[in-house]
Amino acid sequence: METKVIQDMQPKPDQSETPNLPKGLSRAPFALIAAAIFAFMVTNRSVVQYDFTLGKSWAYDDLDAPFSFPILKDPVAISQEEKAIEASFLPFYRLRFDSTGWEAFKDSLAVKSVNNPLLPLRILQQVDSLRHIGIYQADQSLPDGMIQIVNHDVIIKTWTTSLLSSERAVQIAAQWLPRGEPAEYWTALLKQVLKPNVFYDPEETDRQKNFAVAQIPETEGLIVRGQRVVSKGEIITPALYQTLLSFEQASNNKFFSQARAWEAFAGFWMASSLVLLLLIYYLYAYEPEIFRRPRTLLLFMVWPLLYTLLVILIERNGLSSYLVPFAIVPIVLVHFFNLRLAIIIHLITVLMASLASKLGFEFMLIHIVAGITAAFRLQRTRSLNEFFFAIIWVGAVISLMYVALTLIKQGMYDVADWIILIWLGVGTFLTLIAYPLIPIVGRLIGQVSAITLIDLADLNHPLLRALSVKAPGTLQHSLQVANLAETAGKAIGAQSDLLKTAAYFHDIGKMEHPEYFIENQLGGNPHDLLTPEESAKIIMGHVPEGVRLAEKEYLPRVLVDFVRTHHGTTMTRYFFVQRSKETPGEANASDFTYPGPKPRTKEEGILMLADSIEAAARSLPDPIPEKLNELVDQIIKSKIEQGQLVDTPLTFKDLERCSQSFKQNLQSIYHQRVPYE
Repeated sequence: METKVIQDMQPKPDQSETPNLPKGLSRAPFALIAAAIFAFMVTNRSVVQYDFTLGKSWAYDDLDAPFSFPILKDPVAISQEEKAIEASFLPFYRLRFDSTGWEAFKDSLAVKSVNNPLLPLRILQQVDSLRHIGIYQADQSLPDGMIQIVNHDVIIKTWTTSLLSSERAVQIAAQWLPRGEPAEYWTALLKQVLKPNVFYDPEETDRQKNFAVAQIPETEGLIVRGQRVVSKGEIITPALYQTLLSFEQASNNKFFSQARAWEAFAGFWMASSLVLLLLIYYLYAYEPEIFRRPRTLLLFMVWPLLYTLLVILIERNGLSSYLVPFAIVPIVLVHFFNLRLAIIIHLITVLMASLASKLGFEFMLIHIVAGITAAFRLQRTRSLNEFFFAIIWVGAVISLMYVALTLIKQGMYDVADWIILIWLGVGTFLTLIAYPLIPIVGRLIGQVSAITLIDLADLNHPLLRALSVKAPGTLQHSLQVANLAETAGKAIGAQSDLLKTAAYFHDIGKMEHPEYFIENQLGGNPHDLLTPEESAKIIMGHVPEGVRLAEKEYLPRVLVDFVRTHHGTTMTRYFFVQRSKETPGEANASDFTYPGPKPRTKEEGILMLADSIEAAARSLPDPIPEKLNELVDQIIKSKIEQGQLVDTPLTFKDLERCSQSFKQNLQSIYHQRVPYE
């Protein structure tokens, strides 16, 4: 019999579970789509290769120009040149001739100079010369200094003092006219001839000024391919700083040419696809349960994308990526998965997000160390107080790592580096966001954390309060089962917090008909009035009723599974035997069998054993250690023989440890007491 039991418990070989590449890539679309999104985000960001600061040393290896590029002028210098052009620019005026009155003036001269026919010609030439000098309105304001006068297509620079007002021009011309006529006669004619003809031209002024500004050169030198741009350790002077900025911009321009952008997209997509596909295959080979959960896989793909987007947005707004709290990733994940997987996802997140950052190796190393520290310190966080002090540890490790890297890189530490420490401090503080994120993520993926379990295990929970009122005996039974299951779970390294909380809720379905369960009966047995089938239906009905209540109260799926599986496919044997005695050969076993399913995890298997053992121990009339030990062995053997534990990963070593734990606990509960008078 023992040999048969062992054979039944051994995992059955399943060739479909053997890791192989085609099977492992069945979730490949998750990785490929996530990689495409990542490549799109990274390709459309600004390409920044180095982090450098004016006045500090160049922290990287020697940089030789991979291509020729111009050295751009400092925008401040260009602005100063523009202001200089504004200050020295000469405004434009136009010379416009008006011939109105010229013929009348010419005829008057001819009539008054009959005796001297050459005089009118000479006077006309002199008056016309005054017109070409430029005449302005007497009340018109002219700038001091020079102006530019446009006469047809000719531009003449002249001093404003050389121009004539209309009154001055008339006075000069009046001296050349023949005598004998009243002065008013000639003045009236001259005013018609010598009208103002110099006018300000704002459109031409603006056009010429903008043209002059556009001629300012934007470059002040050229770096040819292969030329040394900066050497390692060289102090970054203003001129070198401008050269590095020029190289950065030239890199961006080269990167964002259309052909180059597609090449870059393909490169980023291929690199990230390889990383994410390796993660998918790792999950298939070593974490098959997680591999089969689409929502969990989706969560793993979202982390790198989310942090890549954060880095891009933060640096686009002139902030430092050091404030991004990367440690949130392992802190959240380690509450639901093993430490190794949490660190792997964290490493992938940091590596991929680093491709979008202008910060270098130091940035990546600091956040990797911070995440590993956080994962180790926060594996089993139970309170906000523990969480807060663990974050302080993370902050201290980050600060020490940054100081160490600075000393390696620069050989010194100066006040300017405090700015980075401030960013790191802010990022560490933001890591506190992980605390409220843990239950949110747990609900999204259908799992629970230690923090959530502690909240649910509060006896003031509505379901537990109702259980204490409607079925107080069942609550006491559940508390004892929780004690047995939690201790056994600790003995084999199972999730003891989960076992304790699941035990509290596993029998909540008994609230519908509490009087039909022996622990709630104070006298009389209502089953005496029912047929065995009716009694079995009521007893077995507490499982689906418990599932209904758990789902109604939105308990986590993992706790609902405990309610559903804690009886597996066992029988209500008492009522089956009763029916068999009443009508031999006519009893239908299916009418007395729980619908299942059987337990599928270590924790579900332990709870089934603890539930059966606690109920059976209560029925012992004389619970001495020998009988308790025999009872534990008998129940465990019975569950094995019935195949109730075959779907769980429990080993015989685990069952042996659980058995010892159950025995010790029961003996401490039912030990003999000294009589007191």
